[in-house]
Amino acid sequence: MALSALAVGALVVGGVEERRRAKRAERKAEQLRKAEQAQASDTAARSRRQQIREARVAAAQQANIAAASEMTGSSAVLAAQAGVQAQANENIGTINTTLGYNSLQSKLQQDIFNLQTPSNLEFGANLVGQIVQPFATGTRNAGTKPKQPKSTG
Repeated sequence: MALSALAVGALVVGGVEERRRAKRAERKAEQLRKAEQAQASDTAARSRRQQIREARVAAAQQANIAAASEMTGSSAVLAAQAGVQAQANENIGTINTTLGYNSLQSKLQQDIFNLQTPSNLEFGANLVGQIVQPFATGTRNAGTKPKQPKSTG
């Protein structure tokens, strides 16, 4: 009986430690996901700023070309500058969409990882199964030899 209690205790301690490791792994994966997301957000912000800079430079160049050729205020110059701004807006929108998609994909991968780790309910059921199985199958005293019936002959 003491051996059975010891075995049950070892299973419980081992199971609890396994669950702790799984929880630690989940926390680390979540931290990594958040760090990757922050890095992606930073990169996207840098890209947006770069797009705005490039649009301003292109608009200034067009304004300078127009001023040099004495065409200030012409509809062609205004249309060209509007085209530069529209392109910059499109590029920034693409950056934002990509960032949102990557964030969603990262979150979904984290959810899949979390689903692959055993839940508390599964953990408890597995632990109870490990404890009960030796008693249910009659292998509780696996280390002892069964007594052979004495022959009557």
